[in-house]
Amino acid sequence: MSKAGALRKLKRYNEAMQVYKAIVTNHPLYSGVEGAREGIDEMILLKRLEEDPADVEAYLLLGNIAFRNGHYEEALERFVAVKRLDPDLSEVDDKIILSILQLRSLNLFLARKALDSGEPKSARTILERIPRLTPGLDKEIEDLLKKTDSMILYGK
Repeated sequence: MSKAGALRKLKRYNEAMQVYKAIVTNHPLYSGVEGAREGIDEMILLKRLEEDPADVEAYLLLGNIAFRNGHYEEALERFVAVKRLDPDLSEVDDKIILSILQLRSLNLFLARKALDSGEPKSARTILERIPRLTPGLDKEIEDLLKKTDSMILYGK
């Protein structure tokens, strides 16, 4: 984990922002400089939320950043927070749905990988975390759950 990432987890946003700023300033041609710029934006938004936990725009922008970086669970949490704070903001509805679908796809991939590696218990844990939507979409999950149960039961 990067130093800035570790500081972010500790909610030391000012220090994390300084690490990102140092990257941008001292290494402008570094391939990760765009990520560092985005990290600065993220720290500013997190500080805004500390000051105003009802800042809809900060939640929305943080959700967009998380989604762009493939952190679909975090994106979903941010977008749901937006919806709770501003139920009439319809633009977030599609973002919630896209986050759920991406999260489902990622978890299905991880569950299949666990099954292929002979780890049915891990696969089951992953499958149980997947949000259910409709019987048609959930059939694949149910089929994989049956396969994991069979592998667990018969030790395959």
